[in-house]
Amino acid sequence: MALIEGQTIIEYGLLVDFAELFETTNTFENGGREFLLVRNDAIDEVTITIDKVIEDISIQGYGELTKSTNAFILESDATCLLGTFPIAPYNEDDGIVTFTIADYESVFVAVLTLG
Repeated sequence: MALIEGQTIIEYGLLVDFAELFETTNTFENGGREFLLVRNDAIDEVTITIDKVIEDISIQGYGELTKSTNAFILESDATCLLGTFPIAPYNEDDGIVTFTIADYESVFVAVLTLG
C-alpha cells in the first residue's frame, strides 16, 4: 500500500504532478479538503473504490444516514475528479483514506488539497 503525497491548490492554480500506481490499494492523508484526480490511460475502464470506515453517520439537520461504499467507473482515456471526502465516514484513526483501483496499470493519480 502506497501513501500518495498531496499537492496544494492555491489561488494561482497548480501544475499537477501525477503519481503512477504500483499497487492495487493506496492511501492519502485527508483533512476534509482533498480531491482525488485520476487519469486512466489504459485501454479498459477501471473502477475506483473509496473505502468507508463507518456505515451509519449522524448529520445535524439530516439525522441518521447510511453511508454506502463509493465506487466510480472511469472510462479509458479519461480523467475524473473525486471528492471531497468528509472525515467521519472515510478517515481511519490516523487521518488516512484508502482507495482501491484493481487494474491500476496505466492509471495515474494526484491528491489535491484546497489551500
